[in-house]
Amino acid sequence: KIFKKIKREGFIERIEGFVDEFHRGSKLIFKRSNIGGIVAVSILTILSWFVGFLIPSCILIGLGHNPVILQSIAAQILLLVIIMMPTTPGSSGVAELGASALYGSFVNTSILGILIVLWRFITYYVNIIVSAIFQYKVLRSLLKR
Repeated sequence: KIFKKIKREGFIERIEGFVDEFHRGSKLIFKRSNIGGIVAVSILTILSWFVGFLIPSCILIGLGHNPVILQSIAAQILLLVIIMMPTTPGSSGVAELGASALYGSFVNTSILGILIVLWRFITYYVNIIVSAIFQYKVLRSLLKR
């Protein structure tokens, strides 16, 4: 039903407008005269990754256990490298098994399963849910134009 309402020509023009706006914004950020913008974007990116790497430690604190921050961050970095390898098809569960193997060496086995389920839900499924909500709103706004 949604795609029946979309007028193909107008929809493509709006997408091209979004792409042009993104291109202009990228040019503005990465101008040589805008070194401060590049540094700010780099710092925010590093901060964003760091906060993501702290999620398992926060879960461990919430479960009343030692957060083992340095080992957890190291495990997250290694796990990220493993997850980003294009191992599909058949890569279902690689993140969970990898996290179990890495965290199993320094987290009590009685809470390992809970840690992995909560970590995966927060870092993966919440992103999907929030993205779906925003995507729905974007599509609705495109259809109203």
